[in-house]
Amino acid sequence: MGTIGIDLARHPSYHVLPGDGSIPPRALLWHLDPSILRHDLSEMLRETIARPLLYLRKELHDRVSWRVIVICLVCSPPAFLEMRSLFHIWFLETGMCSVLELCTAMVSSVLDVLLEPMAWGISMELGQKFPFTHAYFPSQQRDLLAILTGPISCRRFMDLVSCIEAMVCLEG
Repeated sequence: MGTIGIDLARHPSYHVLPGDGSIPPRALLWHLDPSILRHDLSEMLRETIARPLLYLRKELHDRVSWRVIVICLVCSPPAFLEMRSLFHIWFLETGMCSVLELCTAMVSSVLDVLLEPMAWGISMELGQKFPFTHAYFPSQQRDLLAILTGPISCRRFMDLVSCIEAMVCLEG
């Protein structure tokens, strides 16, 4: 299976989005061999570490190879959840802020694709096939997610503190 996956990963169609609105082959290949997803994400992380002043949100949109990865994550909620858990594990093991920055940029980009798929070059047919956001963020903490993905400001920080206090009071 590994050699078939490697051969498919080298195929030119692996690095572009299909024009007919079908699911990209990369997302399907991730389901067959999750180590390919791990490899793709680790390559992105290596580039992020090598270029610390990289504006990740812009790079995720403008670099075609990274845009394909983001769109494939949108097409596959299980792969997106796997990506989040991989980044979480890598962050806990290394403590590198680059891991956290890349994870934040990826989550933000996925939310952006879900909100405006055509701005990312996605056909209307493929955009209509995307699941709802609860498939990507299965928790009940929608308010907390909105605070964490918004711009950083004093007001947002105060909202975060009050949201966490309310959650603690409900659990206590």
